[in-house]
Amino acid sequence: MSHADVEASLALSVLGAQRRATSAPQRPISAYAIYLKTSYAWTRSQLGAGAGDVAVLDVVARDWARLDDAGREPYEALAAKDLARYRAEMAAHTGAVLVAADDARARPPTAEEKAKKAGKPRARKDPLAPKRASTAYLLFSNANRKTVKAANPDTPSAGISKMLQAAWKALPGEARRPYLERERIAKEEYERQMAAYKARTSAAA
Repeated sequence: MSHADVEASLALSVLGAQRRATSAPQRPISAYAIYLKTSYAWTRSQLGAGAGDVAVLDVVARDWARLDDAGREPYEALAAKDLARYRAEMAAHTGAVLVAADDARARPPTAEEKAKKAGKPRARKDPLAPKRASTAYLLFSNANRKTVKAANPDTPSAGISKMLQAAWKALPGEARRPYLERERIAKEEYERQMAAYKARTSAAA
């Protein structure tokens, strides 16, 4: 894949209207995510069946922070190997990395569209409207951000977010289930509240 192709594909991300192409190489996994993936089940078994995900991730993050360079080296080596795999696959990849989720959003606006938008006042969001339901990943991230930050105090927010993304990616299905269930319940509640909100606003119009 050429540099120009990569730039064109990544440009979509700036516009905020993209998704990763299914044919694109899988992103490389970080050393921390590899450590989490290999130690999660063992840590849970040590804590007992009643241990929640937050407790398990707290111990994993704490143990990772305590590892010295020699202890991290095997995971860093595996991460480096996977990064090399990713770079090789990206070099050979001929398709797009990111594709437009919505063609209208994936291209720069035309002059006519800009003029139309400039003359149209931005709609104010009704403070009484229901808030959108959080995704399973956002619930997981909110529940574990402080723990991961405490274990990595010198890591900037962007780095913490990447670690949380890697942790979510490596999280076993059984550990994801509670967050997915909470997402489902929250989504159903949001849809119920939105239906009632629309009914009220229609009646008042």
